[in-house]
Amino acid sequence: MLDCQAVLDQLFDYIDAELSEEARRDLKAHLDLCRNCYDHVEFEQMLRRKLREKTSHTCPASLKKRIQIILENF
Repeated sequence: MLDCQAVLDQLFDYIDAELSEEARRDLKAHLDLCRNCYDHVEFEQMLRRKLREKTSHTCPASLKKRIQIILENF
């Protein structure tokens, strides 16, 4: 079973549905048992919902590209 650090390392991939079915299943099994990690996921999902609700501007392609480069190098 995954430990909390492994779950947090894969948190955004889980939320973005970018994990394999097996990895998603393993992470979900951990979340079912670990309230702390579950709370992290719930918070991130709620934050994303709120940001989507509050933003109505589209991001310029050049900004998206810069953000993507930063994230890839992070």
